[in-house]
Amino acid sequence: MSQIAALLKPPRRMPVLLAGGALLLLVGTVLILVLGSAPRPGQMSLDAALEQLEEQVRLNPQDLQARLAVAIGYAARGYDTSAIEQFQEVLKQEPNNQTALIGVGRAYLRQGKLDQAVAPFLQVVELNKDNPVKHSLEQLEAVYYDLGVIYMRQGDNAQAALFLQQALAINRVDADAHFMLGQVQQANGDLEAALYSYRQAVRLAPDFIEAYEVMGGIYKRLGKIGEAKYSAGMIAIASRSYDKAIAALQEAIVVAPDLAEAHQGLAIALESKGRAEDALASYRRALQLDPALMLSSLAVQRLAGR
Repeated sequence: MSQIAALLKPPRRMPVLLAGGALLLLVGTVLILVLGSAPRPGQMSLDAALEQLEEQVRLNPQDLQARLAVAIGYAARGYDTSAIEQFQEVLKQEPNNQTALIGVGRAYLRQGKLDQAVAPFLQVVELNKDNPVKHSLEQLEAVYYDLGVIYMRQGDNAQAALFLQQALAINRVDADAHFMLGQVQQANGDLEAALYSYRQAVRLAPDFIEAYEVMGGIYKRLGKIGEAKYSAGMIAIASRSYDKAIAALQEAIVVAPDLAEAHQGLAIALESKGRAEDALASYRRALQLDPALMLSSLAVQRLAGR
């Protein structure tokens, strides 16, 4: 079960800004720079470190490193209004500070202030237009994704698709970007393109329930009964209803015997029930139909080696 769970865990979006331990590391680094010492491990909580940095900002308002760390800390705590104020103070002195631009855009986006979120994100895009390594920048990929979300919410599907495609050009394994692109394509009435994007999303994140739900709806609309059963079976797997999943996926295979993902889904459900030999046979059948199914490939290696 633990091995299956690890395989099913979706590689979903990572935050652009730091949080948790990474944020405390940043705060510790800033404390070294501004105070000349760092807290010993376990000596200082994030809140205590932020208090020191807030005091440093009060004593020296021009200390951008401390102010930026405070802003990131506020954002991590969900204090978006305070975070915006601090990010904007940084931007007054450094208008092209990309961490501050991304931070303020993300805070506005969390508040639902889409028009205010767009400008800083577009500024980051402009600053990187001639960057020779922009196609490897994780932060820029997240900015493209956020712009895609914003434009989709605003009803500008052409711009949304453009930015989501740019996000995927940087990171092809971003399941959420594939899903959002599918949403845009579906809104435009291009159901086949939407299904392709959703299928890419669930290949990367096999327990992506939202994707299976919309796929199931489209399959039913198109009269693809086997594929609709497959979607229902995968939703049951994600919900850990394995008997229900086995029944639905077996029905899917009867109707659509060449649907590789249905065989893989059946294998997952069978393995989850402890039926390793049956699961191995289904994984192998999935790979015969689609050798690119990485989850099945890994599962065959694991089960065949027992």
